[in-house]
Amino acid sequence: MPDAKAVPLRPPLIPPADLPPAYAQIAIAEREAMNTERPEALGGDLKPTDLAPDQNVAFDVAYKLVRGSTLPEPLYRLAVDRFGQQERMN
Repeated sequence: MPDAKAVPLRPPLIPPADLPPAYAQIAIAEREAMNTERPEALGGDLKPTDLAPDQNVAFDVAYKLVRGSTLPEPLYRLAVDRFGQQERMN
């Protein structure tokens, strides 16, 4: 019987440097028989169209913050209403 360490269960997903950033996510989605719309949208810097309401809010907050923007007051309030507010940690 071969050594378990010598037989990988799944091949590693290390995309070549010249491929789009979403390549690995799309490959994983395809391998797992999942819809590839989400990773394709995210890789194209677009908002996926199939997000649940909480995911929509989380996406909008993350999108703004990752790009160095401040949250508009309505989005901030919506996020607090959906997820609650945690005190700042030092």
